Amino acid sequence: MEELKGTKLNIYSMVVQGMTNGEIAKALNLHIKTVAIYVSEIMDIIGVRNRERLIYLYWVGRGCERKVTPTSSGA
Repeated sequence: MEELKGTKLNIYSMVVQGMTNGEIAKALNLHIKTVAIYVSEIMDIIGVRNRERLIYLYWVGRGCERKVTPTSSGA
């Protein structure tokens, strides 16, 4: 599996803190579409299909209990 480093790691840490693509773009002086591409690449590397799951797996991996869990698409 590819390792997250550099800009991807920085963006990943911002995503799991709850920042939007627009907020990340402004903070890093990047175009919002560039951030969206990075986020898609990060999700591919980690093996998730949406941002909610990406954040959830980060917090579960850290052993944190969350009050909100991802909803299943069939519920």
